[in-house]
Amino acid sequence: MLKDCGSGFFLLPGNKSSNIYFIQQKDAIIIDTGHPHQAAENLNCLKEFGIAKNDVKYIINTHSHPDHVGGNIEFLNYFSDAQIINSKKTKPYIKKKKSYALYEDIEDAAECYPIHIEVTDTEELKLGSRTFKIIETPGHTADSVSIACEEEELLFSGDTLYQNIIPQVDYYNDLPFSLGQLRDSYGKLKAKKYKKIFPGHGSPFENSDKVFAALHRKIEKFTENPQFLLINTICPLIELYLKKNPGKTIQQIVSIFGEYLNRPVSANLWPTFKNADFRDSVEKALILMKAMNILTINGSDEFFLAGELNEHL
Repeated sequence: MLKDCGSGFFLLPGNKSSNIYFIQQKDAIIIDTGHPHQAAENLNCLKEFGIAKNDVKYIINTHSHPDHVGGNIEFLNYFSDAQIINSKKTKPYIKKKKSYALYEDIEDAAECYPIHIEVTDTEELKLGSRTFKIIETPGHTADSVSIACEEEELLFSGDTLYQNIIPQVDYYNDLPFSLGQLRDSYGKLKAKKYKKIFPGHGSPFENSDKVFAALHRKIEKFTENPQFLLINTICPLIELYLKKNPGKTIQQIVSIFGEYLNRPVSANLWPTFKNADFRDSVEKALILMKAMNILTINGSDEFFLAGELNEHL
């Protein structure tokens, strides 16, 4: 069910799927299309809302993670006049990811999709009755963009900006490098004073200096103690793994992720963590995820997701 956010903006909430935003106007817009496994379900929700196949002219992807672009092909088959808009950095980023294939057996994959329009930082797009500004906001991924409707002081932030949580940073770079990119992205977004933020997961929230102050404090903690950054990065991978492989013990998870986490080190992607104790970090990640009620544990000391993917965001 789509939620009315006012002024022609509508939200189809997602957990496993990202949030999907529909902007109702002449030449309507969809921002992100959700997870591939829920593409048909999400498209049906839009159809039931009354969106006709010739209404949507643009599909904007905030970044190339499968839970945000996984519905592109299904949506494009229905909204046949639509053009897909991605960052100019998306194609080289996808190529880089394929060359390393770090966690392809954990992560879901999205079907290849056409990119009709490539956008760059500060580019303005006149789409229907509104003008949208593209803001490159790397850190979570190299190709992350936020989309600003500056006339209405609104921002669609993808997975770059949440209210209380630092997102997983891009592990196709050394993690402190990606964290530095995220810090710079926050600086760009904070300076604009957008009134309302529409994130990639979770509920929209009012912008305030307190939001950015809290996030910057967390970034400083991650900078001072890189293990915190490592734990924050691997928690979503553990969540994805247990979604597909529920009922694993702490010993099994530590063993599996000890092997996984040595892959980027051997590929020289994570020089900061060359001598890291990955087993200790995985154990601490599991403790944190249980405390946050992301994971639950049964009488046989086996871990399961406590709810849906990304429900804590």
